[in-house]
Amino acid sequence: VGIYFSAQWCPMSTPVTHEIANTFTELDMKNKNSDKYELSIVYVSSDTDETSMLDYSNGKGWTLVPFENIMERSQMKQHFGVCALKE
Repeated sequence: VGIYFSAQWCPMSTPVTHEIANTFTELDMKNKNSDKYELSIVYVSSDTDETSMLDYSNGKGWTLVPFENIMERSQMKQHFGVCALKE
């Protein structure tokens, strides 16, 4: 399991997001032929609204921490020492 903290508005996240999405897709394709590769990504958003979060993660196959779970997202960020610049 990989936990990914990001936001659509963050320009530093964009290249990382594309790399993670590509790697996730590659491993998922390999997993269809073998059980050696299994990866789950949990997306913890710092987006300013739910629409942005859904747009940014659309089609990637990631598990999302629901936008309305503000306390859960905040606790995860605090636990892992993650802070978005706009927060």
